Amino acid sequence: MFENIEKQAVWFLGVCAFCVTAVHLLTVGDYPPAWFDEIEILEMGRYSIFDVHPEWSVNLFESVEGTISGPTPYFHYLSGWVMETLYRLTGTFLWSRVLFLLSLPICALSLFGWLRVRQFPAGVSLLTALFFLLDPNATICAHWYRPDLWCMTFVFTSLVLIARSGQGRRRTLSLAAAGALLAAVVVMIR
Repeated sequence: MFENIEKQAVWFLGVCAFCVTAVHLLTVGDYPPAWFDEIEILEMGRYSIFDVHPEWSVNLFESVEGTISGPTPYFHYLSGWVMETLYRLTGTFLWSRVLFLLSLPICALSLFGWLRVRQFPAGVSLLTALFFLLDPNATICAHWYRPDLWCMTFVFTSLVLIARSGQGRRRTLSLAAAGALLAAVVVMIR
């Protein structure tokens, strides 16, 4: 009986996540041409991997008296790399917007998974994930192209992998995958 309740909760959360994501994706064309954060993150990627010596930049070092400001290098900021690469491949902000919007439902699902691993009741886990899915702060993170929700997704997923690592070879693979996800988080938030 409990397995059936959990499957129903997962399906319900999946349908809700799909609906919320569909609304965001259908309205993505109504966003401003570019958010300031989007331009800044794209600029970080442009300077870090494609144009190491630009003549201009929106991200400048503060100038010391008597010197000219220079671009701030962000070699560690993974979101900038991803956004700049997608922009150069497609010529539009749309695909980077879609990528960051997808972080919202995926993070809600990974939160649900982590709560279930911690043996919270399916109903409580479902409500918590639904509240997270509709939380304004999480929605803003997804709309402003911040990597926060991807970081949270990777952390929840790595915690699930650690909790269910088992024994032997499976344990080694699970712990290695969890470590890789946490290393990606360090790169994203550094």
